[in-house]
Amino acid sequence: MKSIAPKIQEVFSCRMSRAAIPTHAMAQTVARGARRRRDSELRAMLEQRYRELSSQIRGSIRDGRTQDARASLVNDSNEVSDAPVESEIDLALTQLRAEMLYRVAAALSRLDEGNYGSCTECAGDIPGPRLKAMPFAIRCRNCESAREEAERLRSAVSRDRVLRTLS
Repeated sequence: MKSIAPKIQEVFSCRMSRAAIPTHAMAQTVARGARRRRDSELRAMLEQRYRELSSQIRGSIRDGRTQDARASLVNDSNEVSDAPVESEIDLALTQLRAEMLYRVAAALSRLDEGNYGSCTECAGDIPGPRLKAMPFAIRCRNCESAREEAERLRSAVSRDRVLRTLS
């Protein structure tokens, strides 16, 4: 019992050397530092993606207005135009970009709140490589796979119901 007392005094008097810090505490410190670096890198990546998507959306809106103005000027009934098809494609791309922009903004909010990188389903950590590949991911791979499988099953059941109704 006497050999423990000096150790306790050393801990509470803050005279503990770095080598005397328990390895668990050191591992936590190292992990926090690595997480901060990862979050910093991912924040830069997300902010860059946010700027790119915002610029693309603004450009699509601007281009759409320009195309609409040109289409109203040139309206020859003998000509068949591809403009409606191109316009629909442009609109679909803009909608996809807007959805991605929303996901990126949500990821930046999670970073600000301090819960970035945690799975929304199981609360476990989302692995760094997954976050680098998909920095807006909200689920770990296992939970995302389970969600996708459940969605596939729901879709198959719905399709079967429709087919039975038509038969």
